[in-house]
Amino acid sequence: MVYFVKLYGLGNTKVPMYISGFGIWIIRIPLASLAAWVFHWPLVTIWIIIAADQVIRYLLMHFYIKHINALYCVEEQEKKELEASKA
Repeated sequence: MVYFVKLYGLGNTKVPMYISGFGIWIIRIPLASLAAWVFHWPLVTIWIIIAADQVIRYLLMHFYIKHINALYCVEEQEKKELEASKA
């Protein structure tokens, strides 16, 4: 969730929408439907599928954030503050 908000703050609203859509429509709904109606698995399985969807979306956002190097300005600011405190 923090990654989504971070990208919103950077003005990038499309990527979080695409990743959420992918997670919900490609992972969560089909797998939960299969678990419930085809395989007749218990409710706990559906909750595990929902958790797996959340983890997959987190990983996608994490790799995207690393790819665009969105934390660069925060890391640079921390380095400057650390150097200033040492001096």
